[in-house]
Amino acid sequence: MARIDLGLVKGKDGRTLSLNGIQPDENGNLVVGAADVGAAPAGYVRGSYDVGDDDELDAKLIEVVSGMSNYSSAIITLNHTSAYMTIGGGTWFYHIDKTTNNYVSIRAYHYDGAGVTTASRSINSGALQPWEWDNPPMRLDIEYRTTERYMGKPVYTKLVDFGALPNATSKIIEYSTDTSCRLISAIGNVRGTEAILPSALGPETSQQVFIGGNGNTVWVVTYQDYTNTAAYMRVKYIKTTD
Repeated sequence: MARIDLGLVKGKDGRTLSLNGIQPDENGNLVVGAADVGAAPAGYVRGSYDVGDDDELDAKLIEVVSGMSNYSSAIITLNHTSAYMTIGGGTWFYHIDKTTNNYVSIRAYHYDGAGVTTASRSINSGALQPWEWDNPPMRLDIEYRTTERYMGKPVYTKLVDFGALPNATSKIIEYSTDTSCRLISAIGNVRGTEAILPSALGPETSQQVFIGGNGNTVWVVTYQDYTNTAAYMRVKYIKTTD
C-alpha cells in the first residue's frame, strides 16, 4: 500500500501544531478536507459491474447516480457482456458528473485496439437522454446519433452497403426504413480501393459517378457499366420527429 505523507507537525507536548500546513482552530481542532490528505473527494465513487443489455445499463447508471451526492463525480467500469448493446460490447469506462438528480453528464470511453471511441449522454429533467457519439466506429448498418447538429436537430450517421454501381443508369436504395429521415450528406467509397465517390473513376467524362439523395434514400448515376464495382455509402441525416 502506498504511504501518504500527511505533513503532520507535533509539539513537544504531543499536541498537533499543523497538518499539511493547516493550523488548528481556537479549540485545538483540525478541519481538513479529502484533498488535504490526498483522498478522493466526497462522492467520488469507483466500481466495476457487468451489464447485459441496454435496460441493465440504464438501470445501473440510474442506481449509481442516485447514490451520489449533489455536485459530485464518479468513475465506474461497466463490462458490456453483449455486443448488441446500443454502444457495443466490451469494457467501458464511465465518468459521471452530477449536479442534481435532474442534471447529470455521462461520458463513456472504450478502447478496442484500434483506438478510443467516446460517447456521451445526459440526464435532463430527471430523464436519461439518448447516447450521442463523438467518433462512432461506423460498423455496417448501425445508426449512430452524433454530437453534431444541423439546424438545431441531432445529426445521425450510418454506413450502408450500396452494392454494385449501375450500368449507365441510376440506382436508388433506402438507407433507412424510417420515413422521418432527411438526408443532408452522402459520400461513397469503392470497395477495395476506397476511392471516393462522387468522382470520376477515370479521365473521361463518361467515367463520372454522381451521388444524390432525398429523405430516406440515396442514389447513384453512372454513364457506363460499373456493375463490377461495389461501394459503401456513409450518410448523414436528421429526423423530423426530433
